[in-house]
Amino acid sequence: MKYDDLLKEINEMPASQRPAFHEIVACAGVGGDVWPTMKQHLEDADTLREFLDAVYDDDACRFEKLWGLWARLDEKDWRIRFEAEMVLEGALIERGGVVFEAGDTMFLVPVRGIRAKDRTADILVFADDGFNTDVADFYGSISGPFTLYEQKFEGTFDIYRAGRNLILERWEFDELGFRKRRRSQVGECCSI
Repeated sequence: MKYDDLLKEINEMPASQRPAFHEIVACAGVGGDVWPTMKQHLEDADTLREFLDAVYDDDACRFEKLWGLWARLDEKDWRIRFEAEMVLEGALIERGGVVFEAGDTMFLVPVRGIRAKDRTADILVFADDGFNTDVADFYGSISGPFTLYEQKFEGTFDIYRAGRNLILERWEFDELGFRKRRRSQVGECCSI
């Protein structure tokens, strides 16, 4: 397959699907082709889906934007591809979301896609750059001591939502007190 074949296949899709697939494929594109590190995946594929699944199956690509967007769109079980510091499974949803407590203050993060039967969500805690943030929606950040389902947390965390998962990503700081530079995604994909 060639890059133009990807674009042709997208243009033959229903109009409602095209924008999401154009965004995903644009992440692979450079100079009318794909990044050299994705080239073999493209050459081995016969369809757009085969190409995207090949990139998804390559662990070296799991921090790429294309990987995250495809995992989200295709509703892949991406959690097993990353190592969380902590997982709280089946956290009971109160008032339609997850409640953070910081002293006398309560902060509610709504959670979508909760299990209808048991009204629970899973909470995952990752180190900084511990997962591909493109699989989730950024909700906000929280800093300072807080409690979440009787677990005490210190520090600064970004909060993400992905389906029935609430994700905390712990910030790491450099010696000057700035957040460490995040992993660059350009050119770090796919070791074939």
